[in-house]
Amino acid sequence: MLDLLLRIEQGSGYSHLLIDHEIKTKQLSNKDRGLLTEVVYGTIQYKITLDYYLSEFIKSKKTQKP
Repeated sequence: MLDLLLRIEQGSGYSHLLIDHEIKTKQLSNKDRGLLTEVVYGTIQYKITLDYYLSEFIKSKKTQKP
């Protein structure tokens, strides 16, 4: 999931296309498809709010990529 979010953030793809590709290549169950979709879209939707609340725990703007 993190790799999808990073690719979306960097402008390397559209969220719906990346989610669809992930579902097809990983052959996810219906429950996992729903979870993946909700987590990715929820993270995108609440990115500004998440950034605000996490900002006091993250010292610099740049974080290391896994």
